[in-house]
Amino acid sequence: MKESIERALVTHRLGASPALQGWATGAGKLRSGFSTASTFAPLEPVGVVIETDRPTFRWRSLEGAQHYIVTVFDAKLRQVASSGPVTQSEWTVPNALQRGVTYSWQITAVKDGETIVSPKPPLPEARFRVLDQHAVNAMATLRLSVGTSHLAMGVFYWKHGLLADAEREFQALANANPDSSVVKELLASIKSLRHR
Repeated sequence: MKESIERALVTHRLGASPALQGWATGAGKLRSGFSTASTFAPLEPVGVVIETDRPTFRWRSLEGAQHYIVTVFDAKLRQVASSGPVTQSEWTVPNALQRGVTYSWQITAVKDGETIVSPKPPLPEARFRVLDQHAVNAMATLRLSVGTSHLAMGVFYWKHGLLADAEREFQALANANPDSSVVKELLASIKSLRHR
């Protein structure tokens, strides 16, 4: 961890998260495939690691849809959760997903008796991973040892693929150090990773 913090301070940037390497998330392609603000599409979680094992799925709604159904699949494309019909554009899975596992999800809209699924080929799957228990334990230990160090927590989150949490920590660090060019560059690099 110390090595990662030192590298960030020396280079003034954060590269691709080690936790996201080795599994093609397709997040950038998925987002670019849904470039217009009105396109029915998954929003989050997509292409990230998440801390909670009971994620809230959010999507861009489809005008005129009667309801939606969220379906969550494991790496072998076995269904592990389904929302049943919901009318809002978000749903929280009620049962814990397995930690350390990569999942994909789809949202199905029912409109005028038709079903519309997103994402569907040729767009990549909406994938995410639930943070493994070892990393959850390491995070708790780190919080006890570094207290409110936004730098240490930001680097930890980045290293483990929790990019939204990393951005939040670096934003807090930037707010506390508004004249630091190093902090501004680190924040810019994490933002670019999140919004590719």
